Amino acid sequence: MEFPLTTSVSTVQRIMKAELERNRRQREVAFPANLSALRLRPW
Repeated sequence: MEFPLTTSVSTVQRIMKAELERNRRQREVAFPANLSALRLRPW
């Protein structure tokens, strides 16, 4: 990746760290089931 508008390595590192954290939090899990599979109980 290139960052032509940045002036220092530390700025690029901060940008990439924020992007990495954003990507890590976007995980998605698919669980094909209906509501009876959850067996919900109050408290």
